Amino acid sequence: MKKQQIIDNFIIKEFKSQLKDWFMIQNDENTYLLFNKFKIVKTKNYYKIYQFSNSQVETFFSLKNAVTWCIYENLSKYNDAITVKNLDQKAESLSFHELNHKKLLNKAKDLDQKILYFIKYSEDKKQKKAVEEQIDFYINTSRYWLNKKLKSLTQ
Repeated sequence: MKKQQIIDNFIIKEFKSQLKDWFMIQNDENTYLLFNKFKIVKTKNYYKIYQFSNSQVETFFSLKNAVTWCIYENLSKYNDAITVKNLDQKAESLSFHELNHKKLLNKAKDLDQKILYFIKYSEDKKQKKAVEEQIDFYINTSRYWLNKKLKSLTQ
């Protein structure tokens, strides 16, 4: 019995050492630790990612995009990480433009202005939807790669 417990403890220790670089932990309401490499901190309007290995700080407007970026960085898929960062910024920019054009549409007095702002507002919504679809693709792909990596570590 004692030998089996020693073997079990060894297996658990090895399992933990292999997976420690793949853990995602929420420390408190505003802080997340990912992969023993990144710390995500929620601020008022965005999320900051601090890398333990250097002083580089990344900023995201969405937590799911920040986590996706961390997954790609941890998998050394740097082009995908850059794309996620750019899409996050583009989505936020489009949200701002959409809100601004909607306000201008509601304030417009004459028909020409209403038509112009309606067209701009509609185009913003269309572009934002396309960017969100791209982001969803990268999120789903990052989940696939992460699951594949975790399965390879547990087999």
